[in-house]
Amino acid sequence: MGLRETNATRTRNGIADAAMTLFLERGYEQTTMEEVAVAAEVGLSTLYRYFPTKELLGTSYLGEPGQLAELVRARPGDEPVELALGEALLEFVSFSDEELVHSGRIRDLIQENPRMHGRLLDWLMQTHLALTAALAERRGAPEDDIVASALSWNAVLVLERASDRMRSRPGGAVTDAVREVVAELEGADVMGPRLPRP
Repeated sequence: MGLRETNATRTRNGIADAAMTLFLERGYEQTTMEEVAVAAEVGLSTLYRYFPTKELLGTSYLGEPGQLAELVRARPGDEPVELALGEALLEFVSFSDEELVHSGRIRDLIQENPRMHGRLLDWLMQTHLALTAALAERRGAPEDDIVASALSWNAVLVLERASDRMRSRPGGAVTDAVREVVAELEGADVMGPRLPRP
């Protein structure tokens, strides 16, 4: 990563951190974009260049929707699909472990605000689509492969359940929560819809 990209990442993360601090201290609706810019020590135009809307700031702790898919693509080619996905999930949450410790409180904020909630649903859908494509590639299957799609939704479920568990476990490691949920899924022999045979 070059100096320009490093500085851009630092600026983006600084803005996101300042916004999360304000949202948690004052509330989402009570915090203005101007206040975020001041707290992050950037100009308002810089803030809007990185985060055109307040809703994007509200889900910034999640990272980019395609990040998990890229982590799957970076796994060794001979690794089984399910293992590659599990390892990618652990790597994904470890990037923002500190922020996700507070994700229960952040998710409460999201649930209280329809626009933020809509943005979260959009992020989940984008993540699912990108991850489905990456998993289908590993399986040598078409982009809309139903197995890859099901695996992708299960990965989203793991992220959601792990985040929920962090609410009752302040200060815990989100990677531990992910391991627990993955183990539960594996042990539950997860079922899908069935219909009676004619």
